[in-house]
Amino acid sequence: MQAKVDTGPRRRTASGGGSFSSQERKTSNNGELRCSDSEEQNSSSDPCSQCGSRSPVGVMAAGGGDDSTLRSLYPDLKFILDQDEWSAWNGRGDPVLHIQLRDWAQVMVIAPLDANTMAKMAQGLCDNLLTCIVRAWDVMRPLIFCPAMNTHMYKHPLTMRHTAMLKDLGYIEVCVVSKRLMCGDIGPGAMAELDNIVNAVMQELPGAQRIAHGPF
Repeated sequence: MQAKVDTGPRRRTASGGGSFSSQERKTSNNGELRCSDSEEQNSSSDPCSQCGSRSPVGVMAAGGGDDSTLRSLYPDLKFILDQDEWSAWNGRGDPVLHIQLRDWAQVMVIAPLDANTMAKMAQGLCDNLLTCIVRAWDVMRPLIFCPAMNTHMYKHPLTMRHTAMLKDLGYIEVCVVSKRLMCGDIGPGAMAELDNIVNAVMQELPGAQRIAHGPF
């Protein structure tokens, strides 16, 4: 099954330079897990100014707990916690982590994006590392979001409104699919298949040739 990709208004062109690979994971207060994945970067990308690495970076909220399990599952990723931003800053002139990550990345992907973080993004709220990166994001660079939530939440008028607001900023939606959800309900709200998300990212990498995702 092909996932629908809705780019909304196109207000940017891909810039030159290296591509970005990241995975961002956080656990919300209601236990939902959200992460971000993109394809691997090329050799011309700049290293992260925070860690000096060109490898993918994972961002976890403070509520996500111990990241040892994720480190064992993804040994090539460097995971960064919300509290790392505070520990890196002690006074004027010290680096600000969410700005460093924003400057370093060419592409940002949030997958899955739950209703809580979607609402924060639409309203410009920034109360953790992930949303601070989004709030500082250069809208001339690709930001791809992949909603995932219960069918009733997805069909709520606020979700439609928030999705439209994000697309009006030029953000790219990889639309949900219909299937049996974790709660047992059957309907739209499941995150798009990983292959379709990767294809959407590949199209947005600097210098990439745009291809069709399928008949929509």
